Amino acid sequence: MRAAKRPATMARRRRIGLLGMFTSRNLGDAAIVREVMSNIALRRPDCEFVAINRDPADAVQLLGIAAFPSEGYGPAYLADGTSWEEVEHPGPWWLDRGLGTRRIVAVLRTLDLLVMSGGGQIEDFFGGPGSQPRVLLTWTALARVFGVPVAYFSVGVDQIFSRASQTMAVNAVRLAQMRSFRDSGSIELLRVAGMRRPGRVDPDPALGMNMPPVREPGTGLGNVIVVSPISFRTWTTVREATYDHYLRALAAACDRWAGAGASLRFVCSDVSMDPSAVTEVLSRVTEATRSRGVFVEVRTAEEFLQQVAAARFVVASRLHGLVLSVAAGVPVIAISPARKVLQFMGDCDLAEFCIDMSAVSEEGLVAIANRVEFERDQLCRKVAGVTEASRAGLASAYDELVALLPGENDDLAA
Repeated sequence: MRAAKRPATMARRRRIGLLGMFTSRNLGDAAIVREVMSNIALRRPDCEFVAINRDPADAVQLLGIAAFPSEGYGPAYLADGTSWEEVEHPGPWWLDRGLGTRRIVAVLRTLDLLVMSGGGQIEDFFGGPGSQPRVLLTWTALARVFGVPVAYFSVGVDQIFSRASQTMAVNAVRLAQMRSFRDSGSIELLRVAGMRRPGRVDPDPALGMNMPPVREPGTGLGNVIVVSPISFRTWTTVREATYDHYLRALAAACDRWAGAGASLRFVCSDVSMDPSAVTEVLSRVTEATRSRGVFVEVRTAEEFLQQVAAARFVVASRLHGLVLSVAAGVPVIAISPARKVLQFMGDCDLAEFCIDMSAVSEEGLVAIANRVEFERDQLCRKVAGVTEASRAGLASAYDELVALLPGENDDLAA
């Protein structure tokens, strides 16, 4: 029997796949995905979303949408947390190249747009070339086969070691219709690896977050310094002497700030890896400093913003600890373990407030903090300018992103 013609008022919703390594435990990457969803939905209310990541169960809880494993294997869920039966027995029958690939195809055939978003999507530190680089190439190539537009939206290149990873990443990116990166350094790294297609730089989507209400008048944090240390496991499996030196210098600076009357608030933007670094810093400070410090556990980017918003300044090492603090309008001091942190601070015209982790010292940190205090009003204006410019740039980028979608009325019956 021939299917009934769809009434003109029943055009189907557009489905967008959001591919990334995001989890609720990394507040920055989670904030990016939520910002991307929110801004697409603002422009195209006819859209629905599918999360594609390594932990679909976590994605359902985080985003409240259907979720599918990025490598093709493992449970998939509908938005209500029940099993996504349609991808448990996928087609088409002729694609006999493994269950994972056939399940990926089953999802791809339902999409109108595939978006890679989140922080450092292009990397091979966690799993080598057979992990994230292969995932990106598989999804991008199959999307092109089935005519699904692909956008890499304000992604970054982190650590990418092997030539195989570089080749897969370059080939994945060149197949996309939109190649948007969070910084020029990411584009240059891909060019060195062989990318010849043009790329554009767009602000980190987390910079577009709206600041939530902080507190009732008279209940602010007062003379608070927020400290957000990072775990060495973010970039290496081997603990080096540089990292111990970093912890000692940070703890010594905390002693100085507490001795001068400041209260210390330890807040992490990665709630899985970084609390152990807080524990190590606190183990190195004096008892008097510990009495003036508190570790605040936050679970969302909004909670992070609330905790840092009234701080005199934030000292952080993780990229999105800095990004979220800038989004909150707070001056920042960066202790950089990686290119992306130095790049971000330079892009914000704050490079002079960034110290390489290998060169950090108690005296250097205290000297920069004194300068931040002296120039705080000026720095607050500069940070506000960064967020204002970022939001304007992101608005234009989102407009171009949604332009890849079919028109709202393309499916209406003739």
